[in-house]
Amino acid sequence: MVWDPIWEKLFSSRDWGKYPSEELIRFMAQNYYQITYRNQIKILELGCGPGANLWYLAREGFMVYGMDGSSTAIEKCRKRLDSEVPGWIGDLYVGDIISLPYDNNFFDAVIDLEAITHNSFEDSKRIYSEAARVLKSKGKIFSRTFSVGTWGDKTGKNLGHNAWNISDGPMKDHCEYIRFTALDEINDLLINFNLEKVELLKRTLDNRAHEIKEWLIYGEKI
Repeated sequence: MVWDPIWEKLFSSRDWGKYPSEELIRFMAQNYYQITYRNQIKILELGCGPGANLWYLAREGFMVYGMDGSSTAIEKCRKRLDSEVPGWIGDLYVGDIISLPYDNNFFDAVIDLEAITHNSFEDSKRIYSEAARVLKSKGKIFSRTFSVGTWGDKTGKNLGHNAWNISDGPMKDHCEYIRFTALDEINDLLINFNLEKVELLKRTLDNRAHEIKEWLIYGEKI
């Protein structure tokens, strides 16, 4: 599927995403904090939204690139970076992450914080393949994506393989398409990567009545 215009509506009406993911901070610390010249490390975020993660990365001195289908999200991201990280280095682009407008072997790392999960299985494979194309040799990927069994999975209208217009759970009012990933599908999705580790992040809601389960995928370009 192509980028869903519902995100433009959501980013226009809500203030989302002011602070980075703790798991992203760990990923960066483990792989890039020891590097002296951070301003030479290029990081691309797929589906960057209003830029919480890019804000953090820019403040840490990295070159930041973000891509999102929502012009409103990119405008908010650029405004925040210009205001709070003067002199930040990088670029922002409005477009569909299934076709990246970057040269081969350009980035040191690509990050995905639950953007690819809103695409079909086959399109997600194409997006991960595009991520590999634009990564340098041995470049890193960090992808956070919803697992099967998450609250909302298998509710509402089925839209394809493990994909739903969910009718239950915290995402039902703002996500018209979510694809949930099974563990045995991860290797098939990221065929251009050596998977360094795959972790399962779980938390409960409503006094442990429901679970949110997310895969944390760490890989290196083959």
